[in-house]
Amino acid sequence: MGILSNFASTNSLLGIDYIGGGQYEGRITVLVQGPFIVKLQLGGVETARSRGLASCRDGRVPLSDNSCGCKSGFKPAQNDVDAQCRSCAVGSYKDSPGDRPCSPCPVGYSQPHEGSVACFACGEGEYQPEVGAATCRVCKAATSSLSGSDQCRICAPSYRRPNADSSVTQCESCDNIPGALCGANTTIASLILRPGYWRLSTLTTKTYRCDTLGNQTCVGGTEGNSICKDGHAGPLCKVCVGETQKYYDNGSCKDCPEAGRGVLPILAVLAATVLVVAALFWLHEQRAPKYDRYAVPWRRCVHHVKAFVKVVGLVPKAKVAITFMQVIAALDSTFAIGLPDQWFGWTRSLRFLGDLKWEQWVAPSVCIFGSDVADLLLLRALGPLAVIVLVPFLGSVASALRWWCKASSKRHAKRARSRADHQFRSLTEALAQGCIDGFPLALVLTFCFTPPVSASIFRVWQCVSYSYDDAQDEKHSYLAEDLSIRCDGSPEHSNIINVAWPLVCVWPIGMVIMYAALLIPCRTMLIDETASTPLLRATEFLHRD
Repeated sequence: MGILSNFASTNSLLGIDYIGGGQYEGRITVLVQGPFIVKLQLGGVETARSRGLASCRDGRVPLSDNSCGCKSGFKPAQNDVDAQCRSCAVGSYKDSPGDRPCSPCPVGYSQPHEGSVACFACGEGEYQPEVGAATCRVCKAATSSLSGSDQCRICAPSYRRPNADSSVTQCESCDNIPGALCGANTTIASLILRPGYWRLSTLTTKTYRCDTLGNQTCVGGTEGNSICKDGHAGPLCKVCVGETQKYYDNGSCKDCPEAGRGVLPILAVLAATVLVVAALFWLHEQRAPKYDRYAVPWRRCVHHVKAFVKVVGLVPKAKVAITFMQVIAALDSTFAIGLPDQWFGWTRSLRFLGDLKWEQWVAPSVCIFGSDVADLLLLRALGPLAVIVLVPFLGSVASALRWWCKASSKRHAKRARSRADHQFRSLTEALAQGCIDGFPLALVLTFCFTPPVSASIFRVWQCVSYSYDDAQDEKHSYLAEDLSIRCDGSPEHSNIINVAWPLVCVWPIGMVIMYAALLIPCRTMLIDETASTPLLRATEFLHRD
């Protein structure tokens, strides 16, 4: 018996010795699939032929070269190509058919199953530093990883680190950052803010809640003005930007009203007030019988009001109440000292007494002066001063008119020169008396104007600081009156301060000195209760009750 085996191809030739008649058994292993022919030759003469069709045995598959090999995920049990195929072990894979060995999973990957064609990348929060691993390892608390990582090199969600080059040992919780959204791999620069929160730069974790209605302007985000609504910028998104002039009010920027829209109603109210006051004053001074029907009841009413004010002590009570309200208003707007709303919420509607911004009756300040706070400060300080000076002047004018009316009604004749001298002397006295008569009202106005005007002046030193760089402990300050103006010694702020210093000498210092200069000469008369003088009567508002 002879054995035919290990044919490498269809053209393989195997010779055996012929020893005579009998049976010969031949075993043929065909390495290439497909049809094949077996020819039997004796002495060079073909004596038999057989046809067959080769196919891969179980567990093996056809390859591109028509040979057979182990399928994907399997390898030969031995180096022999004819060996049985075995599945790849856990931690290894083979992604294509053939008889090459299985490959171990690379770092950052794992495979827990046998016979796999690929390895699984470690998920976020997992890692694997070794090859041929069956499973991935879980990152420690506060740390995480990207998919397919061999180490935990980033912070976990809800944690952040200073920058991308920082070690994961510096990962800190984001729970202490109001309004912060921290996903995986968050740094200070990539920290995202929820709507309603703002920060000055991407170098700080200090966030600020926007005190706007419905959080319309602070839309959240990552960096710079992108966290502000379009048309808004600056601290807390309260600075209006754009091609047209706008002003910030009630949580958003609004278009400035047309010039002069608010002036006419105010002028009309002022004119009507002046006319009514002048008419009442004229009626009070009338002594002619034909006006008694109206003048006498009016004078009697004025007399009763004066008596009531004196009996009740309304003047000192009013001074105390106005002073209290002015102090309450200045605590928040000037000194940034808040008071509990449950006790002082009712005072909000009266805070105009301590925060005089009368230019806003015409139009918002920024619509009139833009960002020129120095001009705005001059208007707020010199405008009330002009009103105070105007009161004695108008008193003199009214007294002069009264004198003229009386002088023109004289019927007896005098010599021209004597009459002229008498008129000149009387007119001078009338002007002086009118100034003295208007002086008490001027003192009342100084009392009412001094606290709010002084508060406006002192606000030029009120700057609000916002954290800019945590690493350098750097902060930037902005003027609370206009958040578009940097403090910290900026030229614009220095110019405002240069304007404010003379006004400090006029109002908070100058008014106190004026009160002292008026009261010191009256000191002896007030103590001894001696005879009254024009100065004592004119300053009665300061020392009465």
